[in-house]
Amino acid sequence: MAWETNLSRTHVIAGSNPASPTTKVVQNLFMAKVKVSIAIDEKLAKEIDSYLRELVMEAAKSGKPIPKQSNVYEEIVWKGWEVVKKERKK
Repeated sequence: MAWETNLSRTHVIAGSNPASPTTKVVQNLFMAKVKVSIAIDEKLAKEIDSYLRELVMEAAKSGKPIPKQSNVYEEIVWKGWEVVKKERKK
């Protein structure tokens, strides 16, 4: 049986109540997701939209799954943050 919290995935091994002290719980191996809202300018939005359309077209041609828009934005944020972290270390 699996039980999910709203921020992370926790798998219950034994017992029906996740709060029970007799329940063994496997440690969470997934990072918690946090919902964030940002505003971006029109030029950047169009560039990201174009990139997403390219990914969708490539996936459709190759038969691979179409990427979720939220995953694409998350990838962009991660890559951007990696650049910022490198710049901060200098």
